[in-house]
Amino acid sequence: MWVLTKVAMLFFIGSLALILVVFGGFTRTGLCEASAQAASARVSLAVSQILNSPLEDERRLVPLEPGLAVGESRSAKYNMTIARRALPGKNFGALWFYTQSETDSACKGGLQVAFPAYLAPRLQLLNAQDRRAAIPGFDDAIVLKPSMTFDEEQNRGPGERTRAVVVIKCTRKTIAQDVYIFIQDCIHDDAEQCLNFKSVNVTDVGNVCEFGV
Repeated sequence: MWVLTKVAMLFFIGSLALILVVFGGFTRTGLCEASAQAASARVSLAVSQILNSPLEDERRLVPLEPGLAVGESRSAKYNMTIARRALPGKNFGALWFYTQSETDSACKGGLQVAFPAYLAPRLQLLNAQDRRAAIPGFDDAIVLKPSMTFDEEQNRGPGERTRAVVVIKCTRKTIAQDVYIFIQDCIHDDAEQCLNFKSVNVTDVGNVCEFGV
């Protein structure tokens, strides 16, 4: 009898431990998903605000954390994809912001932002190095690497890690007033080295919009 009771107790303790492990896994995934969704939301909100801003020229800098929060003071490595596509027959296109953990496929979160179709030829995604992605159904995409470490990406240094997303809107100073949108994967510690109104290395925004610098 005692042996059966002992076995039952061991079975109960084992089952309880398994439940706690599974629950802990769900909790960590839930926190990670919320963190991924928040990262996508911060960037998509900045882009949406610039798209709808009445200002002719504007620049936003959105810093990215090096990891997604998963609880217990731990973080998960992740990447963020920004993709653009035109929608045939529609008067608008879509920008897709998708954040995903590199270690937990269930940890992900994404949002879409609409933009006027006429902007499509003048909405540019600017990447660091060769971080472009071919995604079916999208015209262009870049992959941001906020969690990159020294020994990754063919031993590139930590200076290649994505520090922030830079969003710039500039308006050509002509009668047509064409609007340009630039979204950049910024890998510099100093934000002023990222895309700005005086940039000449990636694209000369001042000349593109003809306001001079």
